[in-house]
Amino acid sequence: MKQILLFLGAGASAVRNYPTVDHFFEHLETPPASGYKTACQELARLIDVAEDTSEAKGWPVYNAEKILGRLEELRTAEELLSRPLRIRLPNVQGDGISPRELTAYLKRELIRLYGRRPSFSMPPPPDTDPLGDIFRLMNERTPEGEPLSVFTTNYDTVVEQFFSEWSWQLAFRPYQPRLCTGFSSDRPGIWNPSVFDEHSKPKECLVHLHKLHGSATWKYRPASLGKKEVVDTGWGEPTGEYDCVLYFGYKSIPEGEPFKVLHDRLKEALLKQVVVVAIGFRFADPYIRETFDFALRANDKLSVISCLRSIPPDGTAVRELMRAFPDRFVLLRNLGGDALAYGGNGFLDTLRMQLEKTD
Repeated sequence: MKQILLFLGAGASAVRNYPTVDHFFEHLETPPASGYKTACQELARLIDVAEDTSEAKGWPVYNAEKILGRLEELRTAEELLSRPLRIRLPNVQGDGISPRELTAYLKRELIRLYGRRPSFSMPPPPDTDPLGDIFRLMNERTPEGEPLSVFTTNYDTVVEQFFSEWSWQLAFRPYQPRLCTGFSSDRPGIWNPSVFDEHSKPKECLVHLHKLHGSATWKYRPASLGKKEVVDTGWGEPTGEYDCVLYFGYKSIPEGEPFKVLHDRLKEALLKQVVVVAIGFRFADPYIRETFDFALRANDKLSVISCLRSIPPDGTAVRELMRAFPDRFVLLRNLGGDALAYGGNGFLDTLRMQLEKTD
């Protein structure tokens, strides 16, 4: 029986009314006359021209990963050319907006939107939040003494609040769950990845949470010898350059801490005999997608079950992975063959049946 490795994307937090990648631009707050929204829409139009698509016609419903990915490319071009680039606004006089300025604004909005505290009701509504069922299922398939492993690209604190407020309902073995995020337990917590090496205490079940793109509550702060220290403050307010996150669709190889350690731990986990249950994640992050592609080629004991709201179209990352690994990268479907989303009718039972096929 394979152990479950849980991978949470933006779709996993949608049940808590956090915006998904496609609906991010619907929730922006902009300073008067800043032109930020117009610049984003104009960039979407230019992307459509370059890719011969028409997605911008549905604005503000648009893939935020595309916008931020292109902004990263433009900022790189600025450095190579040693001169500023501008996104000109249609029908507006002036020089336009720089990619760096627009990226900084969108990063602030990421923290504002995903930094709010999730609201949980008691007891948890099983039809809207199946997170407890997922963790019980993980626990059933995890050998005693081994931690439960969770990876996520989400910035919100849904998992942290879940274990803070609902862990008593899970009744693991019936041990008490303890969440480990790589930070010390005090506030602010200091980044210390060695805590991932700690063993479970008596009557305790460790849960390792790896936030691959950072968290709305993570901040940089000055340390000795001019180095930056990463701390978990526990509060999610925008702090400009001190916010410690990688944005949607991050294209580069993570080299700074804590991101390097967290991505290395993902690589290590994917080389084990596990089944990854990926919820609401479209594998649009190039580095993570390539990590999974390599691991599936190198490790024939690795399987992936993708849980999405709809069948991904041809040419998308998920569809390409399904094509390349038809027996080991599968989409969770209902009896009618449609995609079965996280928390949908019959989700847990269907997931159990699909897991049995991977054993």
